[in-house]
Amino acid sequence: MRSAQWAQPKTNFYNDAYRRAGYHDDALAVQQLWLDGQRDAAVARVQDDLVTRFSAIGTAAMVQERFDAYQAVGVNCLYLRFDGAQRADQYALLEQVCAMAA
Repeated sequence: MRSAQWAQPKTNFYNDAYRRAGYHDDALAVQQLWLDGQRDAAVARVQDDLVTRFSAIGTAAMVQERFDAYQAVGVNCLYLRFDGAQRADQYALLEQVCAMAA
């Protein structure tokens, strides 16, 4: 999760969504740290649970578990992003994801 997405001082979809989801104090703290220029502290303030609860991220087993949960509630469309990977690695990851979602 990119902290900059949470830190916009006015209208901020991500910050608002995480606050509504029960992470009010965390979202506000990350936003304030970011706006104060404390980028590393803002990133460190983002709890693993907050990221993994709303994303299919982690080991293959963790991603499969999220996909199963999404499917159980009727999710039929996913947005995929492979940060930091080389093109060949991105294709390999996409193939793995497609196999999981099948």
